[in-house]
Amino acid sequence: MRFIYCLVIFALTFIACNNNKNDNTSKTADQKSTPFIKPPNGYHNLKGNIGDVSVMANLHITEQGIRGSYTDAVNGNLVHLFTVNYQPETDSILMLAAPYKPTLNNDNPDDSIVVVYEDQSFKGYRKAFSKKPESIQWKLSQSPESLPLSQIVWKDSLVLKEGPAAYIDVDFLTPSSITSPALRQILNIWILDFILPEWKGTGEEVEPAVKQYIAQYLKDFQKNMQKMMEVSDEDHLQPIYQYQQQRVMNVLYNNNKLLVLSNYIFDYSGGAHPNHVTRIRCFDIQKQKPILWDDIFNTSLETISPIVEKHFRKIRGLKPNEDLKNILFEDKLLPNQNYYLTHKGIGFWYVPYEIAPYVYGDTEVFIPYIELSPYIKKEFLTLFE
Repeated sequence: MRFIYCLVIFALTFIACNNNKNDNTSKTADQKSTPFIKPPNGYHNLKGNIGDVSVMANLHITEQGIRGSYTDAVNGNLVHLFTVNYQPETDSILMLAAPYKPTLNNDNPDDSIVVVYEDQSFKGYRKAFSKKPESIQWKLSQSPESLPLSQIVWKDSLVLKEGPAAYIDVDFLTPSSITSPALRQILNIWILDFILPEWKGTGEEVEPAVKQYIAQYLKDFQKNMQKMMEVSDEDHLQPIYQYQQQRVMNVLYNNNKLLVLSNYIFDYSGGAHPNHVTRIRCFDIQKQKPILWDDIFNTSLETISPIVEKHFRKIRGLKPNEDLKNILFEDKLLPNQNYYLTHKGIGFWYVPYEIAPYVYGDTEVFIPYIELSPYIKKEFLTLFE
């Protein structure tokens, strides 16, 4: 009797497992019959919401992944975005969303955004740490307040027969063909000077200049390596003989006739570690000119220093009277000329070694306009009215 009872239990278990297997097979088949739509490569300006809050987003999509940022209507601080394990054809898109956080003493995980692309929109949800998920719907923007841009990526490499190799890629932006010729000319000159400050050539088109720069970079690498190998018997496959350079341009803000670009430069040509730097520039589309310090402020760097220091202490968890030299090179922090603008405030971006040791990486300090209002020119704030 016990044997029959065990046999019945085994049969029921087998049937249940088999049915579950069939269900899983059916689900897999359904998933494969309706694949996810891959978002188009390039730069995309989007508007929409996260929960009940309006959002403006900028996404840069390549085969390798998505990077970008967004600002919301309430706080206006810059939230950085980047994908993890980018597989848009087979899965939804996972992006980490990170408003600036200090490199150290950070116990909270990054927020995450999960979306799919359909009907020229990104739809999904955001899961913030210890908060309920919030719905997301971002639609491609056609607003005249933003500038249409084309994203172009050029890559090349050179491997010498002795083993040393160089790799370079430049990811940059140019005004789209629908931009007026006069504005396009001005922006191309501005962008070229920004992404390739070393460029000494002639012309106003960015793409030919980038191609020439890449060719010259590889030519210089070959020349330098040949000289080194003539005087050295070392293994030429060692890291010190491998060169790599990457230049990546991102849109940080593109609204209210205001364009803010960043240029990330990664460079390794031997040594203990690579170097990287992020430079930022702001452009007034309506006036067709760069936005400089004197266009924004009516005071000096030193006047604003206490406000910058206050926000720096907050993001680093330093007490009001704690010595800044615990982190910084000096016991003070002046605002710099490397800043981005949003509709709610200004963010000062400090690169490695500028104010602190390399281990602290980049430092980003965002300050709302309301705290800076006594020092900001009223005509500047009309950009956001």
